[in-house]
Amino acid sequence: MASAFRVLHALHDYLPRHQAGSEIYVAGLCAAQARAGQHPVVLAAEFDADRPHGQISWRSHAGIPVAEVANAWQFATFAETYGSPA
Repeated sequence: MASAFRVLHALHDYLPRHQAGSEIYVAGLCAAQARAGQHPVVLAAEFDADRPHGQISWRSHAGIPVAEVANAWQFATFAETYGSPA
């Protein structure tokens, strides 16, 4: 019998606040992996100007652990998003 393994799904946003293609697909994939005895975990960013940039918090969505990284980047221009001095 194969042993269970852990799977990390990294994506830009996640449920329930963001409900689009990749988020819904990953949620379904995680549910199937959990039913198969695997251990899926989601890593996603969430814009939150009230938290320090890069702060990690843990939560659960539909029984799947989610590591959420606070995205508090603020830029004066669109060009800065490609080459931040920070």
